[in-house]
Amino acid sequence: MICISTGKHTVNAELFSNEAPLAVDIFLKALPLKVKLKSHSNWSGRCSTFDLPGGQKVDKIEAPVCSLYPGYLALRPDWGVVEIGYDAAELRSETGREYGCLIGRMIGEGVDDFLIYLDAMHYTEGDQTLTITKI
Repeated sequence: MICISTGKHTVNAELFSNEAPLAVDIFLKALPLKVKLKSHSNWSGRCSTFDLPGGQKVDKIEAPVCSLYPGYLALRPDWGVVEIGYDAAELRSETGREYGCLIGRMIGEGVDDFLIYLDAMHYTEGDQTLTITKI
């Protein structure tokens, strides 16, 4: 379980250790993490991204996903980034559909408010600082 915070918003997320053990292990080794949360993905649609130190070390796609639903997290090993869906999104690049590792999802209270903030952040506040800790 992890805690994700940006602005005044904090949520918890469960990680899919059984489905994506290598990707989740690399994610956990990077914690605690304080990174720039990019307000919007240029190619993938309604999601925010952040760089994951060591993310490109994942050498196979575990728990492959191309569609990213609100509140879910996917690691893009090709770019070394994690994408957080806040509305309809798809892992894409200039060459078309891509695949990543589905590594977790937000759970509990505050998820809807957090996702609304991410969506509004794109239009009103731009890039923010994201903090992730293990709980």
